[in-house]
Amino acid sequence: MVKRLITCVAVLAAMALWLPRTAEASPIMTLRPATTQSGAAGETLGWGYDILNDTDDDLFFSAISASVPLADGTINLAVFDFFNFQFAVAAHQALHVDYDRALGIGLVEMTLSSLLSPGQTVTGQVFLDYVLSSGATGTFSLDVKAVVETTPVPEPSTMLLLGSGVAALLGRRRFRLA
Repeated sequence: MVKRLITCVAVLAAMALWLPRTAEASPIMTLRPATTQSGAAGETLGWGYDILNDTDDDLFFSAISASVPLADGTINLAVFDFFNFQFAVAAHQALHVDYDRALGIGLVEMTLSSLLSPGQTVTGQVFLDYVLSSGATGTFSLDVKAVVETTPVPEPSTMLLLGSGVAALLGRRRFRLA
C-alpha cells in the first residue's frame, strides 16, 4: 500500500514537471482605429486604445513617451492625461477609449507636416510604461503610421469615355425622336 502511494506521488510529480507550464497572462494594448490612418498634409490624426488586462494584478500607467521624425510631423501626448482620465485597469478587466479631438482624449495625436507630398508615409512610436500591483513592470510599444492622402485626378481616357457615352445617349435620343 505504501509502495503504491509512493509510486502514485512519484508519477504525479513527474507529470507536473513534464507538462508544459502555462504562460503568465500579460496585458494587451491595441490602437483604435487601426495602426495606419490617412490624412491630408497639415492635418492632425489621433488614436484611441483598448487595453485587456488579463492578469491577476491591477495595472497602473507610469510614463508615456513617443517619437516621430521631426521633419515629417509632430506627436502630441497631451490627449493621454494621467490625472483626468482612467489610468488604471483592474485585474481581468478591459478598457476602451475612443479618440475624440474635441474633448482632447485618446492615446496620441499626430500632426502631419504641411510640406509632405501625397503618398508619403510618416511613422512613429508610442511607449507606455506600466506597473502591475504585484510589482512587475512592462512597456507597451505601439507603432503609429499616417499616410498623406492623394487627390484622385481623373485620367483623360476616363473623361473621353464618359463624354463619348453621353454623346451616344444624346444621339440615340435624337435619332428616336426624328
